[in-house]
Parts: sequence; C-alpha cells; structure tokens
Amino acid sequence: MIKMEKIKIDFGRPEDGWVIINIKIGNFELEIDTSDVPNPIQQLCRSINFSLNNMEFQILFSLEPNFNVFRFSPKNGLIIFQILFLEKNQKTLMKEIKGSFEEIVLPFYRAIKRFLTLEYDEKHWGRISDFEMGELDNLINKYKTSYE
Repeated sequence: MIKMEKIKIDFGRPEDGWVIINIKIGNFELEIDTSDVPNPIQQLCRSINFSLNNMEFQILFSLEPNFNVFRFSPKNGLIIFQILFLEKNQKTLMKEIKGSFEEIVLPFYRAIKRFLTLEYDEKHWGRISDFEMGELDNLINKYKTSYE
C-alpha cells in the first residue's frame, strides 16, 4: 500500500490585506503571499463544505496578476487535491494527491481553526463569521462521526 503524503498548511498573520500561506506535501513546498481579494480562507471554508457534499470546488489565491488555485475534487470516496499555477490563462499543475477526508480535508480545517486564533486588526483581513465557522464545525463533526 502506498502511503499518502502528509499535508501541512499554515496561514501567517495578515497584514495590509495580504497573508503568507505555507503548504508542504511530502517534499513539495510552496509559499504563497496572497491578497484578500477574493478572501481565500473564506473560500476554503466553503470548498470544504462543497467537497464533503461531493462537489468539486476551487479556491483562487491572488498573487496579482497571477493566481494559485487549490482544487478539491471528490471521486470514488476519495478527494483529489490539486495545486495549479495560473498565468495568462495557462494552467500548470504543480502538485496532485489523492486521499481520504482525514488526509486531505482535516489538515485544511485545522489550519483554518489555528488562523482564527491569531490576533490581528480586522482592517488587515476580514474575519470569518461565527455562523459560517459554526456550520463548518457541525459538518466536520457530522462527517467524522459517520466514519468512526
């Protein structure tokens, strides 16, 4: 059996509408200095919801003028996670992995939860609403319970 590469993701402290995101998957590492337009962390909350409801979703990380794209595609009980680089309408696949809910979704969920504990002025980055985070918490707990 092939062991899935572990995902490690961290969001830095926002400043002036920008945040650094570090993602490591096995020996692949990427640092993204992304803008809050559109807010990728809020999009990530929504993408987890969509992927758990068996729908594909992608998140744009604005590098102005280029983008990184995180795509979550549920297929046959697994989630395919892709990182793409978008420049002048050209997409380049940087990394792709397949894994379970626990292997793909939970690292992102935990990173969001850690991000919410950071102290920063809201003028630097908008907050995720308590309602939206509560909805995500409920969905994650429901999903985890159904697979225990």
